[in-house]
Amino acid sequence: MTKNFSVVVFCILFFGLGSNIFASGKMTVSGRVIDEKYFPVSGINVTIGGTTARTDKNGKFTVTDAEAPYRATVTDASTNITVIYDALSITNPNLIIFGRPIGKNANTAYVNILIDSIPPSSRGIIKFISQYTNYCKEEEITSGEGRKQISVKWPEGERSINGSIIYIEKNGTSYTRFAQRNVTLYNEYFPQDVKINGFNSYDFNSSALTVYLPAANYASKGFTIWADFLGYDRNSETKIISESYTNISADTYVPSMLPLSFKLKVRAECFNGKGDGFVNYTYTYPGSVVNLNYETPPEIASPSNDFKSVTNKTVFSFTEGSGAGTYVVNFHCIYPESNVYVVTNAREMYMPGISQGGIPKDANFTWNVSKYIPYFTPDNMVKPTQFNNEYSYQAISYSKTYTFKTQW
Repeated sequence: MTKNFSVVVFCILFFGLGSNIFASGKMTVSGRVIDEKYFPVSGINVTIGGTTARTDKNGKFTVTDAEAPYRATVTDASTNITVIYDALSITNPNLIIFGRPIGKNANTAYVNILIDSIPPSSRGIIKFISQYTNYCKEEEITSGEGRKQISVKWPEGERSINGSIIYIEKNGTSYTRFAQRNVTLYNEYFPQDVKINGFNSYDFNSSALTVYLPAANYASKGFTIWADFLGYDRNSETKIISESYTNISADTYVPSMLPLSFKLKVRAECFNGKGDGFVNYTYTYPGSVVNLNYETPPEIASPSNDFKSVTNKTVFSFTEGSGAGTYVVNFHCIYPESNVYVVTNAREMYMPGISQGGIPKDANFTWNVSKYIPYFTPDNMVKPTQFNNEYSYQAISYSKTYTFKTQW
């Protein structure tokens, strides 16, 4: 009797716990929506499993009772952009909204940089850098100029941002002077004047950096080199060299050292006239030889270019391309203008509906495929980064752009 009672109790506990285990297949997804420069995006709808949440000022959202794998649809009504993520299982994704203007709703400060006495034949590179999310394009100032304006963007949820204005001076192949000025910038407080002085003169012992580009012929080919400062926001990397090149190799010069610790980030850029090609990123150090990798882009298999009768049953397909990566397929409606991006590992799909009304009739489209390497799955692509600087090889390859028209 005792034995039978124990069996009954065991069964009750097992099946009771088992039902809870199976029920625990549901999960809460708490993530962020960001643009391609990692700015949080507010006021965006995220739909998972029929439940829609709206992002707050920090780009954060929460959806409960999601089941993995799930499809996440990110919709930005202000730009007519929709991004669909296939087969996600991560609970804290950073969902990138492709094609959105950088820092569209961000805070902006304009800063006048004042510099005295730039020596003849010299030029300076000016940029704002910070440990916090920001975007500032490098500006170049030459001998005879005393003022240059820069613009700095940072997330709308923060009224101010702390950082530094840096100045790197170059004469020919030599890097000669460096200056750094700590500043606090405030939204809509502009223009702010910042005078750069207290230059440090260095014998930088400029080092040669030899760059070997892929040997294949392209309509355009080139490389760019940044100083990527350790411990700073990824957008604080500072461009020091940018060259268009047709030769296989190039010798260039970079600073052997700077007062801030850095690594060199080298980008190869190779494209043909129809938009197909690739960019890749390699990290190195002064005095090295860099062999920039060749990537084979995906090729569109179907439908054929300028296909005139696409329906919701038309199969869009493409080849694998080189490397292990995740695909981003872009369907661009020319009028009314809108974009749908599909992030997936699949190489065949039906065209997703542009809106609740489905696929628009008699509309002209372009479409292409980008492959993001080395992201094996969409989960890898949206996984939050642990460090500001990540020094692994990365590449994006691009197919040709095809056109099509939907059926009336």
